[in-house]
Amino acid sequence: MLRIGIDVGGTNTDAALLKAAENSTGRPAILRSVKTPTTDDVTGGVRQALREVLQIGSPDEVKEPVQLVSIGTTHLINAVLQRRGLAKICVVRLGRPSTAAVPPFSDWPEDLRQAVRCRWLLADGGYNYDGETVITEPNEAQIKEFARSTSAETGCRRFVVVGVFAPVRPDQELQAGRWIREAVPGASLTLSHQVAGSLGLLERENASVLNECLKPACARAIRAFQAAMTEVGLACPLVLTLSDGTVATAPDCLDRPVSMLGSGPTNSMRGAAFLTGLSDAIVADIGGTTTDIGLLVGGFPKPAAVRVRIAGVATNFTQPDVTSIALGGGSIVTAGLTGESPSVGPQSVGYKLIKEALVFGGNIPTVTDAAVASSPHDVQVGDADRLRARLADANEESQSLSRLLRAAYSIALTSLEAAVDAARVSSAQMPVVLVGGGAALFSGARSLAGMPVQVPADAGVANALGAGLCQVSGNVEATLNLADPAERKARLDEVKAAAVDAAVSRGSVRSSTQLKELHEVQLPYVPGGACRVSARAIGELDISAAARLSLQVNAHADGADASVLSEEESGTAAKQASRSTCVPVPAQREFDDQGDWLLSDYDTHCLSVGAGLIGCGGGGSPYVGRLMLNCLMENGHRPRIVKLDRMLELNGAEGLVALPGFVGSPTVCNEKITSGLETATAIRLVHLADELRRQKPEQQLHFVESCDALGGGEVKWDEKIVGVASLEIGGLNSIEPLVVAAKLGLPVLDMDGMGRAFPELQMVLPMIGGCPAAPAAIGDEFERGAVIVECDSAKELETHFRSVCVQRGCSVGIAMPPLKLQQCREHLLPGSYTRAWRLGDGILRARAAKTDPVETARSLLNGRVLLSRGKIADVRRVTSGGFARGSLIVVEDRRGESEESGLDVEFQNEYLLVKRLGAPETEALACTPDLIIVMDADSGEPVTTEELRYGLRVAVLAAPCHPRMATPAALAAVGPQAFGFDGIKYRPCAEYRLDADEA
Repeated sequence: MLRIGIDVGGTNTDAALLKAAENSTGRPAILRSVKTPTTDDVTGGVRQALREVLQIGSPDEVKEPVQLVSIGTTHLINAVLQRRGLAKICVVRLGRPSTAAVPPFSDWPEDLRQAVRCRWLLADGGYNYDGETVITEPNEAQIKEFARSTSAETGCRRFVVVGVFAPVRPDQELQAGRWIREAVPGASLTLSHQVAGSLGLLERENASVLNECLKPACARAIRAFQAAMTEVGLACPLVLTLSDGTVATAPDCLDRPVSMLGSGPTNSMRGAAFLTGLSDAIVADIGGTTTDIGLLVGGFPKPAAVRVRIAGVATNFTQPDVTSIALGGGSIVTAGLTGESPSVGPQSVGYKLIKEALVFGGNIPTVTDAAVASSPHDVQVGDADRLRARLADANEESQSLSRLLRAAYSIALTSLEAAVDAARVSSAQMPVVLVGGGAALFSGARSLAGMPVQVPADAGVANALGAGLCQVSGNVEATLNLADPAERKARLDEVKAAAVDAAVSRGSVRSSTQLKELHEVQLPYVPGGACRVSARAIGELDISAAARLSLQVNAHADGADASVLSEEESGTAAKQASRSTCVPVPAQREFDDQGDWLLSDYDTHCLSVGAGLIGCGGGGSPYVGRLMLNCLMENGHRPRIVKLDRMLELNGAEGLVALPGFVGSPTVCNEKITSGLETATAIRLVHLADELRRQKPEQQLHFVESCDALGGGEVKWDEKIVGVASLEIGGLNSIEPLVVAAKLGLPVLDMDGMGRAFPELQMVLPMIGGCPAAPAAIGDEFERGAVIVECDSAKELETHFRSVCVQRGCSVGIAMPPLKLQQCREHLLPGSYTRAWRLGDGILRARAAKTDPVETARSLLNGRVLLSRGKIADVRRVTSGGFARGSLIVVEDRRGESEESGLDVEFQNEYLLVKRLGAPETEALACTPDLIIVMDADSGEPVTTEELRYGLRVAVLAAPCHPRMATPAALAAVGPQAFGFDGIKYRPCAEYRLDADEA
């Protein structure tokens, strides 16, 4: 049985003719492979590749019938990057009143948002984390009216439905989809749980919107491929390659085009596995302009571990973890100044290589020329012998050119070696496989980074070979209670079986389908052993099943779809939007005449990065917090941050400062995003309770569940509180005070209660210092509350509120007892927002200047770099006492400068302790209350504990805490013994440094 694999790239279209193995355990045989130029119309390049690989019209024309064509294409990712041919989309989000603080499209680049957004509706619906209790019941009339009116007024008939916790229980999304189609017959739908089954509402919503807006482009591409097949006489089924290394039938891809966006690098990596027989290896795909490097694990590309950005949009669907460097066969070699080394790239001649490179008779030195000059016999390309003869001439011009090219080749080889070394996740030896059109240029390298190199035959068309390896995957995610050991195996077996069934339903042969992956992640703060379980099964494609699936392209697939921008329209919109959104980085912060700091968009970005790092992995997602704040600012609210002395001058010592924040599971908070009402409700309840306690001291109230029990009424904010302060300057909880203060028209004190993030309420300085723990309150998205009017200790408050938080969906706003301004100097730490801003600003500027963000963070915090560059080799998690506890192993990159070979980092929601691998239990490099920071080694972005995944490239730092967090009383609450590290003695990692503007 014959099949053809095709990879349509930006420059070339490669094709390979394969003959299937005689049995299921054998390997297909390569009969022929070709490389042809990609054409603007897509069809022409594919048609020519098919003609050449089948040798149509020649004496050797293939007569045996072809059973299948499998194609991988960059057409869709290019459509997103270029903002062309995308459909307008309406979004129906089920979850009202939750998630209102961050509407759909909030984190999209403005030009892409303008190209795609039509309308959106925050509708009733959504589930809590358990999938049993609803947030609100879906409203049929509400959804149908939105669908009907939108279609009538805008002509848009494309809808995305995303429900809170739909991956746990999808029935509301399914019902809403039926209602939309009843209201708008023939409407095109994307349901989020069918596209990206992972938790994380915004990322799943974004992936779903990209999916729906790409459907017309996908349909046009498929029709073009089918037309090319028809023109060469092929009537066999068409399948397309996906980002995870498997394939799907054309109808399946029409429903889920977003799953194809990363198929280019994946095809090359799968082809490398096929050509070498290796299941675990580092693969470098060397093209004309760039080199893509990734890791093969079990024969498939290792997926990216955290949110993946596609054209600036955060998503959570599977993409290969690939690093790209500006090195390819067409990279231009430029001579340096006298005494300086030459430069290689990033400019490239690209597809003009065969005209402009020296070896092809051109006059531009390239890496291809450098390889020819440096490899007497290994590299045979173009007129290599003529170029070598020219370089062998004794005249100075030839010798100077020879020296330039040889030096450039050495630089290129060093760059490739460094990138390969960065891809490894342990010190273990792994083979390095070079593929792509430029692989032959480095075929003389016997090793890279100390690891053996293979350049297989047919390496230049590995992408087409990978496209022809037709396996099908099935993916399932579920939230399960695995606390009972007796039921654990049965529940996991159900998930495994569901993954196999999913693969079979998509066209795999059941007998060949096996479980490939099984992952468990326990949900922090959620009781009862709740885990998020994901399973993936893979099997061989059933050709007969693919043949039975006839391709039906609906009416929206043609070019007449009114919701699709033409290339000219979209290109113009993109240019205009890009001009309007290009905001320069300010030279300094903006202050008004009174000295109040007025926040800008850039400031919120700085704070989200800086507070995320200072949060030590906890405090909730600073990314979501930044979006909340930016949405408020777009609506005219301008947060302002003030110093304590300024507040005392304006309001006197008796003015009250509110202390709001969030309590709950970060995983839940990222799915059930705040409504914007929770903390304001909690603040109101605290003041009502305090008022009642003063008016009726004889009334013994300990706990009440509603405002009504406190007599209701409105709080006069200007009389009760004069400002807001942060409980912790970490993650989301550093941003929420800015949000609630902006809504209430209040300033935010440049102070916080711990100088970082800690997991429990008794760990804030006011509680450590003996301030009353009550009245305190929590509020939810319905403005319902619960109040502790009296309690014996902050620990009692923590215990009770934690249980109420679970009852309210594992995410609530909280307000602690307010402080008088005169108390703030003693019980809060100064300069918290300034410190976070300075750190974030430094990271962003380092990133822009291509300097080291790790060293920037170390310098600004006066800390220590414990590991300058490493990879997460293992993550272990358990949920105990309602907290996410665990550890991660970080192994050092060989290029790192740290003396340690690896680290063991312990965490309980936040990072608490760092040891050398294998060190005794009593020896720590750093421990709480000092700050332990895990950051992305390249970008400097914070890595929170819920984002920890195998293979992430990170740096680990320790920074000193504020001295007031290291007093005997503070150490009793937040020192190592408070977290069960009984054998560890706290020793400051460095001296705390307070800059003048932080005081």
